[in-house]
Amino acid sequence: MKTFFASTFVLGVLIMSLAFTPALYVDSYKETGFLNATVNAHSFELREKDFYRAMLVKKSNPLATSPESKNRTVACLTFFGNDTSTADHSPFSENLSIEFNFSNLSEAEVNNAIVELHYDMADYYILPEENHFAISKTNWSADKSYFLLDAQFEFHLRKQGFPFESQPVVTLKGNLRDVNVSVPPWIASKINADIIRAN
Repeated sequence: MKTFFASTFVLGVLIMSLAFTPALYVDSYKETGFLNATVNAHSFELREKDFYRAMLVKKSNPLATSPESKNRTVACLTFFGNDTSTADHSPFSENLSIEFNFSNLSEAEVNNAIVELHYDMADYYILPEENHFAISKTNWSADKSYFLLDAQFEFHLRKQGFPFESQPVVTLKGNLRDVNVSVPPWIASKINADIIRAN
């Protein structure tokens, strides 16, 4: 009898805890907003529907020395081009990913962007020097659940391959306009709290 009550109690606690667990937040594909980008002056073509995802996320680094570096808020933007296939019929999806540390500044030069480009059957990774990503506008929703981002960029990337130094370098240039960046509730609540404290 004691075993029955103990099992019932544990089951009840589990059901109650699940009932009050917040639903998993999932960002969706979007198609409002614009990306204009060229790779060595050739246009990066986006797919017609659901062509990007953009969201603030938390990233942890237990080896970091400062509290800000240990738990960073990062903007992750991924734009999807057309799906093609290689000569041996393997699938290849063109896409552009831009990631940078987020701050509440509406206009700022970003010095820590990480960029990956998968384009024209090749993979490209950012070189550490001579890169430019400038935010010109962040237009927030009233509840801080998203903001619209405008930015200009110019990145220099090298094609993946060996030997690394002999691989070609490309220039990725363009701008973002009204890109909708989702903000999960736990990040939005912190932003709202920071605004209240600042006032």
